[in-house]
This record gives sequence, structure tokens and C-alpha cells, in this order.
Amino acid sequence: AWDAHGEHFPNSTREACSKADAILFGSIGGPVEEADHPKWANAERNALLGLRKAFTLAVNLRPAVIYPMLASLSPLRPDIIAKGVDVLVVRELVGGIYFGEHKTMGDSAIDVMEYNADQIRVALKYAFEAAGTRRKKVTVVDKANVLDCSRLWRKVANEMAPSYPDIEMEFMLVDNAAMQIIKDPSQFDVMATENMFGDILSDAASVLPGSLGLMASASLGTSVHMYEPSGGSAP
Repeated sequence: AWDAHGEHFPNSTREACSKADAILFGSIGGPVEEADHPKWANAERNALLGLRKAFTLAVNLRPAVIYPMLASLSPLRPDIIAKGVDVLVVRELVGGIYFGEHKTMGDSAIDVMEYNADQIRVALKYAFEAAGTRRKKVTVVDKANVLDCSRLWRKVANEMAPSYPDIEMEFMLVDNAAMQIIKDPSQFDVMATENMFGDILSDAASVLPGSLGLMASASLGTSVHMYEPSGGSAP
């Protein structure tokens, strides 16, 4: 796209995606040593975040499963694997700090995290419904001891929970969740969280099967969905 149009997400790509039944997304980015080159600088922000915004890809699903035939790839102890590992991370994808204001002023910088209740409901609705087809437990991950956005997530979750009486819901602070997903992943069924926390936790969950490259994902939108196969630009 850059070679042909001088931009990472040109109108021709946007139009092709809008006419498709689904978007299959591969890798993005270039050599690390050329990260500041115009061809690669902000490629992920412009293309990937551009796709998410253009098609309101509001809910990202990232499963982390250890399959018995691939258990040897996992760095976890056999006794942890034996309890079963099957976690679905539901990440809100078009709000939060990634889509807030970004500004640098000399030696100061600002990145703004912002959420509204409607954005939160979209992700939580899918999390509750997904849990209903699985082991019926939702863990809402936040930083409510510090962040107002996280307190809003808890408020909305508590308002929605009575509509799903068969689903167990719990809250967990993100720093604890990052530890627990490695220490005792079998306790989790569906984890629901905001954009940045979901980005970090889904990468942490990649330790479970052995590689982020083993974790396919789906980003669900209002008009078209985007799917990322196993592999891609995993570290």
C-alpha cells in the first residue's frame, strides 16, 4: 500500500474491505532497524487502528488453549496444564487510551483514556453471552482502585449481570490478573477488559500455548468482521 499510494491504509484498501464478506489480516510492519523510516513509521497505528475505527471492530476475541498434542510447547508446569487451560480474552477494541488524544509538548506527553457506557456494554454483552456457551464465568479485569474508567466498567458490569443470572461474575485488578493467568490459568473462563489491558493480557496469555503465533483472533464489527490467523507478526 505504501509503495503504491504513499500511505498505510489508502482508500482503495478501505473500499475493498467494505465490499468483502470478511477481512483476513496478516502481518504488518517492517524491519526493526527501519522502524523510523516513513514506510514503516506508525504503520500499525495507521493501518490496524485505521481498520478498527473504519469498521467499528469493537470486540476482539483471543482464545488461549493448550491442546494435549501441543502441551510440550507450553512452559507451564505439567500439574498446571493438567488442570486444563481454555481462556477466552474479550477485549474492547475501539475505545480507551489507544483512541484518545495523543500529544507531545517538548518534554511532556499526554495520552487520554476515555470510555462511555455504550462502548463498555458492547464488549461485556459478548463476554456474558460467550460465557453462557462455555463454563459460565466472566472475569472483568480493570484497575478500579485507581482509574475512573475502570470504575465505570465495574458500574456497567454490575448493571448488566442480573440479566445473566446463570453466569458467575467476578472483578480482578489487572496486575493480579497478569500474575494469575500464568500462575493458575484454569481459574479463568472468559476475561473481559478494556483496550490496553486486553492488549497486554492477550499477549501474556500467549505464554500458555507456547507462542502468540498459535493464537488466532477475531475482531467483530458492525458491518464486517476481521480475522487474524495463527502466525502473523507475533514476537
